[in-house]
Amino acid sequence: MGNNDLTPWCVTRFPLQHHAKGRPSCLPFVVYRLVIVQRPDFRLPQDSVLPDYGDGGIFGLVSSFARFLDGEPWQFGGQGGSRATDESPALVYLLVDGLGDGFLQRFGAGSSLLADRVRRLTSVFPSTTASAVTTMLTGLAPRTHGLNGWFVRDRRFGGVVAPLPLNDRVGHRLRPDRATLKHFFPYPNLFEQRRRASVALLPAYIADSPFSRRHCRGAQILPHIDLEHLVDSVVAASRALRRKGGGFVHAYYAEFDAVSHEFGCNSAEAVAEFWRVESAYRRLVSELSGDNVTVVTAPAPKRPLPPGWRLSSQALPGWSKRRDCSRQGCSAADQTTLCCVSASVAT
Repeated sequence: MGNNDLTPWCVTRFPLQHHAKGRPSCLPFVVYRLVIVQRPDFRLPQDSVLPDYGDGGIFGLVSSFARFLDGEPWQFGGQGGSRATDESPALVYLLVDGLGDGFLQRFGAGSSLLADRVRRLTSVFPSTTASAVTTMLTGLAPRTHGLNGWFVRDRRFGGVVAPLPLNDRVGHRLRPDRATLKHFFPYPNLFEQRRRASVALLPAYIADSPFSRRHCRGAQILPHIDLEHLVDSVVAASRALRRKGGGFVHAYYAEFDAVSHEFGCNSAEAVAEFWRVESAYRRLVSELSGDNVTVVTAPAPKRPLPPGWRLSSQALPGWSKRRDCSRQGCSAADQTTLCCVSASVAT
């Protein structure tokens, strides 16, 4: 299909309140089909990337995790292949939020992450952190889980709601009961009702959030406080799972993304944080060497905004105490990188 023949589909989902016989009930979602008619001379930009929902993207990668959790050997095919991982009883997925293939290619020379790079993967669409992270925790595409941003509008709960902490826009906490969680997140996750056990290692400040509890149900949720603690926790969790016949470790690290937002994706601070991640990755692989564990990374990437695209906190009333993003904006990127190493062999 040529670029001028593309007819995008835009599918949006959102909670809806419905009244029947004077009593409110919730119809979870309404789906709209919107066909955008393109001009005959329409062309996608030269650097455009269409999402791959097969073996060329993170959706296919998470699907391979689901098969592993159902008892199959872990394999992720397609161009570039995977590395001798089908005999590993434990699988570690190290998710470094914000670290994409472009950054790794620009600044990762001499790193183990670049040496272990298998190939480039596409993100989902839209390639926001909310969309990608939810896909990685559920195995569902954004058009299915419907969570495409960290703010959603729901009149039933007073307007705009932040689903991660489950607060309204002014910070009031919603009651995180079962009905409310099911209302905002009416879909299954990756970890429930599987043959193999799972451990989810999350930053301490979100480990007990309603979003984390809902999306990681079925897994053992453990908090970590920093990068070194995360590595120690991954090693301990993978070895504990091996003693029980194998399992899956989902290890999420958020600080690289935070540094990229604060200082810019190409900043010295981001590069320094990358090398801290690289050091932790080397230690992780070294400590698991001989343990028959496979370590996979495929981050949720970020990229710098074009010159002139800036967000200044001074222009927004009430933002003076928040992080200043005026130095260098960044947005979700559409491509990440697949790094894979079998730690059953010393590196």
